[in-house]
Amino acid sequence: MISSRFLILVICMQGCIFTKTNADGLSTAGTTSPANTVNETPINRATSATTGDLVAHSALNFAHNIAVLLNEDMHYGKTTIFSPISIMSSMVMLLLGSKGRSYEDLRHIFRLDVPPLSDALTNAFHLEFGAMLQEMQDNAITLQARNRDNWRNTNVAYSIRNKPIISAENAIKMSNVIKIVNGLFIKSGYELNASYRDVINSIYKSDIIPLDFKLTHARDYINDWVYKNTLGKITGIIADSIPADTNAIITSALYFRGFWEIPFIQSATIIDNFYPDGLHEPPIKIKMMATAGAYPYYFSPEYDCKIIGLPYVNNFTSMYIIQPSNSSRNVLRRLLKTLSAEKIEDMISKMIYQNAIFALPKMHFSQDINMKHVLRALGLRDILASGERFSAADLSDLNERTWSRGNRNVVFPTDGTPTTQRFPQSFPPTTGQQNAPVNTEQLLQQWSFKRNVSNNLLSDLYVGDIVHKVDFVVDENGTEGAAATATYLKRSGGNVLFRADTPFLLLVRHDATKLPLFYGVINIPAPNFI
Repeated sequence: MISSRFLILVICMQGCIFTKTNADGLSTAGTTSPANTVNETPINRATSATTGDLVAHSALNFAHNIAVLLNEDMHYGKTTIFSPISIMSSMVMLLLGSKGRSYEDLRHIFRLDVPPLSDALTNAFHLEFGAMLQEMQDNAITLQARNRDNWRNTNVAYSIRNKPIISAENAIKMSNVIKIVNGLFIKSGYELNASYRDVINSIYKSDIIPLDFKLTHARDYINDWVYKNTLGKITGIIADSIPADTNAIITSALYFRGFWEIPFIQSATIIDNFYPDGLHEPPIKIKMMATAGAYPYYFSPEYDCKIIGLPYVNNFTSMYIIQPSNSSRNVLRRLLKTLSAEKIEDMISKMIYQNAIFALPKMHFSQDINMKHVLRALGLRDILASGERFSAADLSDLNERTWSRGNRNVVFPTDGTPTTQRFPQSFPPTTGQQNAPVNTEQLLQQWSFKRNVSNNLLSDLYVGDIVHKVDFVVDENGTEGAAATATYLKRSGGNVLFRADTPFLLLVRHDATKLPLFYGVINIPAPNFI
């Protein structure tokens, strides 16, 4: 349900498909208060060699704090899966358009205020985050110059299972996809600040689309935009009519498709036990997948937990499973409150390849999460104002009273070819313009200056609902002969046995940038496949 009491509707959503597409062509050769639950550890800039490290640490810290709050106070005992990058992509666009207390609140949730970043470093943060998002989508050659985890440089004397040989034809079919798109939908007649429009378009490649929110087709257009950009995985992100007092809708959609470097053995998937409350308590029945091979692994005596990585083929992305010893929902809850972004990255840095036999539940989750209360618990206050607090928030830099509006006619996707009249950019400079920005960095510098010297009155913009919708699938993605199953799973060569049959954390991480695509607290795997 979308509240009609607020003037901005911010929607964060993502659609994903994990190892879902069939790969038949594979062949083988051989309860406390929220304020006390989040991690308040400041970003350690002494160990952050680059702005990229700052962005990655901020993103993982943001992800972990959301997971703690969701598990502790809102979804305790259940499974929670979300996309930190999808949520963050929307919130940084608000950060760019805010000032005053709202600006400080938004900086706080990304830990950019301990100690405070200068305007120059904040601008560098935006530029780097935008560049990282683009690089991961393009699978750019520049990723090779970014971080390389230590485990990628290790090896084992032999592997108990060889990696599949992939034909050239199937390699094309198995291409991995990361797609992140941002959209700003503007109500007809609303005066968007032209400089703000330009800067979010340049840095975050945001579609800026005018719509008549009074028409029912406006909701259909936004839902269709999300549906197309998540390749059909997310439908109906806006279920009801758009409230009449909504001026802008910010959206971020993420689609990910990955194929395991070592697929699970389809014939080894069985109905098995999962123990939400520990091995000595009653189990539930799930479908458990199995595989074997050389995987990055580390046991942490400091935190009494183990971590294993499952790389995706032809990509810089891996899924990490973190499971405490003698795990249960309560034990995992305690581990969540102990860990931090810095500690998770430290464990990943200590991983090395080891021969492992690994079992993981087959999972499919579809969730709608209202992030408004979570972000308020993280410290986002006035921007989420309600009722008598309407006058507190300051998103004044999003709108501009003197901007001349253009044509806002829209052909909706449900009526035919999806075409829109986009807002024109204000750069590069036209003939006669002097000192106009000619690149993204100059544009951002000019925008920061205007924001700091502006004496505009408080804006009439506030955040209403922040809705996050997830579709998450994990399956085998691969076929192998049944005759090989017993050999792989019973051979004594594996020196690690990792059974994810008790609660665990799940992190899908783009390793080159270290950005968290997905973060999950898996207390009970959804038994959708049974």
